[in-house]
Amino acid sequence: MSTNSPVSVPPLDDLDEPRLRELGAKVDAIVDPNGHKHWRALNDASPTRQVGEVVWYLVRHGLTARSPQSSGLLRTLSENVRHAATAAEIVDALRGWPDDMTTLDRGHARDYSQLTPKVLLDIDELLVELYLRDRDALMAAREGWGEHLRLAADFVRRRAGEAIDAAAAEAIFDHLVVAHGTGYGIASNHDVPRIVDGARVEARLADTDAVRELALLFGSEEAWAEGLEAVVRPRVKAFRESADSLAPRILDGLRRAELGDVVYLFGDGWWGPGTVLKVLDVRDDAPEDLLAAAATLRSEGTAPFRVDIDLIDDEKGKPKLPDLDAVDAGGGDDDEYDDDDEGYSDDDYDDYDDYDDYDDDGGDEDEEDEEECFDAEPTSDRVRCLAEALTIVAVERSVSAGRSIPDEADAAFDLERVVDSDPSYIARIRGAIASLGRDRARAIVRRILAKPYYFGKAVILCDVCGDAAVTGEILDRVDAGDYPIEAGLLGACGLAVVEEAAARAAAQQEPKRAHAYREGILYVLARASAEGVAWGDALDRHIDLTAVYFAYGGAKVEGVLAMLDRLPLARYAAVLETNLPRCAEEPWRLARCLRADTPAPLIAAVFRAVVARPEAIESGSLGDRLRALGEGIVAPLAAAIGDQQLPGTFMRELERALDSDVYAALSAALSRPVETKLEELRRLAASLEGPKARIYLLSRSASGDAGGIARAGGAPIGVPADALPRFREEPMKHVLTLDLRQLPELRAQRPDAAALALFLPDPDEGRHHRRGALVWIEEGALADAPEGGAAIEVEPVDVPLAIFAGRCEGDLARVRSLVYGWSGYVGGEPLWLQEPEDEPDFLLQFDESLVDINLGDCGVMYVFDGAITWQCH
Repeated sequence: MSTNSPVSVPPLDDLDEPRLRELGAKVDAIVDPNGHKHWRALNDASPTRQVGEVVWYLVRHGLTARSPQSSGLLRTLSENVRHAATAAEIVDALRGWPDDMTTLDRGHARDYSQLTPKVLLDIDELLVELYLRDRDALMAAREGWGEHLRLAADFVRRRAGEAIDAAAAEAIFDHLVVAHGTGYGIASNHDVPRIVDGARVEARLADTDAVRELALLFGSEEAWAEGLEAVVRPRVKAFRESADSLAPRILDGLRRAELGDVVYLFGDGWWGPGTVLKVLDVRDDAPEDLLAAAATLRSEGTAPFRVDIDLIDDEKGKPKLPDLDAVDAGGGDDDEYDDDDEGYSDDDYDDYDDYDDYDDDGGDEDEEDEEECFDAEPTSDRVRCLAEALTIVAVERSVSAGRSIPDEADAAFDLERVVDSDPSYIARIRGAIASLGRDRARAIVRRILAKPYYFGKAVILCDVCGDAAVTGEILDRVDAGDYPIEAGLLGACGLAVVEEAAARAAAQQEPKRAHAYREGILYVLARASAEGVAWGDALDRHIDLTAVYFAYGGAKVEGVLAMLDRLPLARYAAVLETNLPRCAEEPWRLARCLRADTPAPLIAAVFRAVVARPEAIESGSLGDRLRALGEGIVAPLAAAIGDQQLPGTFMRELERALDSDVYAALSAALSRPVETKLEELRRLAASLEGPKARIYLLSRSASGDAGGIARAGGAPIGVPADALPRFREEPMKHVLTLDLRQLPELRAQRPDAAALALFLPDPDEGRHHRRGALVWIEEGALADAPEGGAAIEVEPVDVPLAIFAGRCEGDLARVRSLVYGWSGYVGGEPLWLQEPEDEPDFLLQFDESLVDINLGDCGVMYVFDGAITWQCH
């Protein structure tokens, strides 16, 4: 309907016209790109209805999207448009948005995803729905729209198979190329549906191929590649800062660029050598050109390859904008910092509303611009690595063509940027050097070993020469150095090095050096296994499970475990039996290597060893592979445990490592009940000497809704609506209530009170937790306890005062950990997550497992008589 309609607005439930108008204005004024605050305002206003129903009701009556300030409202509209809006309402919702939507969110919107120039992503969903419902209505409305919104409409029309104006197609195409190629990429799983025969066909911009396919609706493949090349050539700074992510995205442009341009773009930027190889692999540069470029880099650096065009810095000229995370722009009522004493508001940022007024560099107008130089010296290790990558590809192509490789190419191999996290690069270096022949490979090895630094990288060439003497030279040089051998680099070698590495491990005086050799052997065998290379069982004795670096996780550990899984069962069992005495101090290592077909007697032997050292078990020690054994683990594990009283940490780790039904079966099979955390806490606390403090553990009841006084969430008890504590004239929300009759020490402080309730201004967002309030409630007000909320269970326990004093060890540390890890507790002293804060009269602390509020990353709330604070990671 028209925004000038004189018709009065019908009420929506309890919302009359004045309140609806107030809500519409508030929603327009809120600044929150994610739309969370918009959702909350709409939901709080009419909690019995869907948010989409409310927001589109406001649109229907011209009450919102009139002068919106944030893309969050646009997101709210687009997410609900399919179920709550008509074509006419969509047209009406589009009227109030600026044609340049990058001005929204105080100018921050310029960095948000835009499928067409100056129009934010969520507009597309509205336009698609409008096209599907009434194309004629879209076309009629389009005539009154600004340039950018008309272009967004044409973007939808073309995806529906329509022909559009050539200039519009070119503008959209150019935008897609630039957006994809500059690092503000749009290949982020955005929904960009097609329209086929009047129906929506879902499509996502999941990767570069999807963006290319979309762009080709508006231009040609040749123009796509040319455009990407044109985008990247002058953006040297941006490319070097993000080459690993940008290069695959703009590969079509780099494929057709001059070799010199590619070399200059990479320069001394932040890239992995594997990225350079991927780019070179799709190009058809001649070996002699690659070698010439490598030689120039080694002698002169990147200066000879300098791009002869004006360079572009996309970050230059951007104004300094307010930090939206630091300013709570909640539509007028919530516009201050979390520290309310500061009193900053949106008015302090009025100067940012038109960011085009800023000078080009976003800073001091008198500051002189200095043209940045991106030339890199030949001494840069990245420049030398770039020359090395060029040489690898040149050697490979020369070998493939049957051509000789000039001797001067050998100087490019210095291996300084070789790391074990890039195994494909290492494999290609090894292959290139091996193709030079033994004599040249031997000379390269000896040149690298003569370096004062980085000589340890030569380990990857231990078996390349096929010469035991060269292997000895390499390992002698490493053993004489200050650091152990790099296990991951040794793992790049073939099986021929295993026996020599094992002999070296046995000869080491320092445990770390011996461990590195044994770890490297595991990686050699794991790689061979993955490549299908077999070895005799004589090498199996070198599979030392004490050398598995489980803390690494990821591919290294997975590769070793996969190697064990591929071994024939008899050989695998022999490996575990051999490792039983090796792992006597850390028997959990054996448990982490068990596989589904492990014989029951061997499982029993492993768990006898594990049970014999329960103190070695920590959270995560047993890994996740035990689940593969299913219920077959129950009998041998139960037999190993017998009637021992194991620490709670041990049983909790078993519970974590097993499927719930398997753990239940194990618990039933044990000859004594499994100790609960509470039982463990009571037992350990009672066994420790020294003064004790009575605390009350708080936990959320598993029995369901609260029927008594102690509760988390739900309606407040004994606090009438007109007496609720308020923050900025709005009532706070009830968080929890404690029954002081269960907490005699606390009630003694307030004999006239029978309950204590905590209220917070915004528990879901947590910006103003410190402005919360405590309400002490008299017993007479507790006669009627409303339903709702979750019951809170209270358990008294006496704990050593020493757990609150600081660092603890042994059983005392375990008690401290159990108390801190509880959902919450009353009494004692606070156990701080971060640095202690100086607050008197501690009452209680709790985390999100007790009350569903926002406490950040693993946060804890601390409540004092007169202060509320919280900490998180």
